[in-house]
Amino acid sequence: MYKIVMVVIYFGFLIGVGLYFSKRAQTNADNFILAGRSAPLWVVVGSVFATWVNSASLMGYAGTGFGVGIAGYWPVAGFLFACIWMGFFVIPKLREAEVSTIPEVFGKFYGKQHRLTATVLVMCRDLAVTAGVIIGMATIFQSLFPQLSLDVAIVITIGVTLLVTITGGSWSVLYTDAIQSVFIIVGTVVLLPIAVSKMGGWEAFTIAIPETHTMVMNAGPRQTIGWVLNGIFVTLAYQTIVQRGLSASSTDHAKKALVYGGVVCSFWYVIPFVLGIAALVLFPGSRADQAYLNITGLLGPIPQAFFAIVLLSACVTTIDSCILTISSNITLDIYKPFINPNADDKILVRVSQIGTLVIIVLASLIARAFPYILELLWLGGRIMASGLSPVWMAIIFWPRSRHAPKSTLAAMITGAVVTVTTQILQNQAAAAAAGAGATTFIYSWDPVIIGLPVTFAILIIGTLIETKNIKTSLEENVAS
Repeated sequence: MYKIVMVVIYFGFLIGVGLYFSKRAQTNADNFILAGRSAPLWVVVGSVFATWVNSASLMGYAGTGFGVGIAGYWPVAGFLFACIWMGFFVIPKLREAEVSTIPEVFGKFYGKQHRLTATVLVMCRDLAVTAGVIIGMATIFQSLFPQLSLDVAIVITIGVTLLVTITGGSWSVLYTDAIQSVFIIVGTVVLLPIAVSKMGGWEAFTIAIPETHTMVMNAGPRQTIGWVLNGIFVTLAYQTIVQRGLSASSTDHAKKALVYGGVVCSFWYVIPFVLGIAALVLFPGSRADQAYLNITGLLGPIPQAFFAIVLLSACVTTIDSCILTISSNITLDIYKPFINPNADDKILVRVSQIGTLVIIVLASLIARAFPYILELLWLGGRIMASGLSPVWMAIIFWPRSRHAPKSTLAAMITGAVVTVTTQILQNQAAAAAAGAGATTFIYSWDPVIIGLPVTFAILIIGTLIETKNIKTSLEENVAS
């Protein structure tokens, strides 16, 4: 009974926030998607943190700590560095240009074909993240109520998340994210010393850690490089984080939000890896994907339920952000430019709400087909990182590339195709790892290591050839 009460209180809070902001969010598309570009600093900081922290962060990276130890931190280091860098150098340019989505910038310089291609690549990442977190959230809900099937757990959890997002839009997403970020930090930080104490204290814990799990290159040099590249290039084109910066009340607050959020995450992200290593010491015969839940089970049923809800909150903060991001792509990058250019704000808000429903159903189907949790995030992320990120950065920082529509489009498509092909060729090993409970796959060749050089080669060489007779101004900027 106590589990039902705790879950009802938690879900009731989320729904209440969504209803509270419903009138403000639904006044126009900018309010629904970007909180009217007027969100307070503390709210955006909390939302940046909460966007990075999800079921993959706790269950996934705890499982990575269980499997390879502290070496799994490399992708985290990559994306946190990129997040802080974006706060200083990218978000101010985008705010000045008054854009709302990444594909919008592609359309501004190249036209509808590039915009549509960019939309597909952006959605690859966000759809995969949403699917991965959905399966994680349903698994957690099942741990609370084992009598429920996975499908029922999915319906209940995404139903609440969908209601919050559709009613309150970005306002409810930002505020629930910010409040839940405190919940997540406190809950996980408290869990760490409890887990260590169960092993007899810090000294006993450090003695029991396998030597391999303290090696920073335990996953091998190729996978380590792949993780770092994934972390950096996924973040550079991570539209959810971009839109957090665009939602801030000022450019100064946008910079601070990404920097502060990145710094907080850089410290917090040590926790799931240590918890995973602790689970390995305490439960050496268990599976990596159960590491976090096994640790919470040490504390008895009521604390375990509390920490399961901490994990649920981490899931909700990521899913609501991602589905809102994807719905903004459907509304602003597909519906308005291709279907109804004269749509008013009322219609755009309605399309965003319908798009949110469509996306959550599609992501749920993907989650059931590929229940990989953390690796699902990387699956779509690699496609976006290899195909979109290099061209996206070139648009902002290399003015000459803005005059090379053929080369940029070829680079995006070829890089994505090469990355997908590389993943498919290694699918058998990945499936075997998932079957054994691994949350992170160790590739012979991480697909991004193959895809990125192809994209850069086509982008750079193609642009130089395509624009050899075109004079470009180095003073151009993204707002021109």
